[in-house]
Amino acid sequence: MKKSIKCNELNLTYFWHNVEWEFEQQFQEDKDNLIMYGRSNRNRNAEYLNVGQSGNVIKMGDGLRAQMGVANVIYYNNFDLEVINRALYALSAAKLGLNDRVFILRTGMNSLCLAA
Repeated sequence: MKKSIKCNELNLTYFWHNVEWEFEQQFQEDKDNLIMYGRSNRNRNAEYLNVGQSGNVIKMGDGLRAQMGVANVIYYNNFDLEVINRALYALSAAKLGLNDRVFILRTGMNSLCLAA
């Protein structure tokens, strides 16, 4: 659909389908970013302090990255590769095939240097 708008003596033509498509693309990208990188807005007392223009409380949970960050965390005092081997085996034994065992390991610089 084509619509013309007269604005300051200029005749502007908009293609509304294109405008709608661009809006949908931007909205979808923002939504995907929130799903992946979002942070919860809940405080320690389980209250949501953000209120929208309608007066309703805005509730938002953690995104995928934040949820993965607290899963399967192991703390140690002395670094040892055997600790990591046991943990990875416990996560994957009888659950994953040998070809499906791919892990993401996040560690600090000191542990990285010790493992290398």
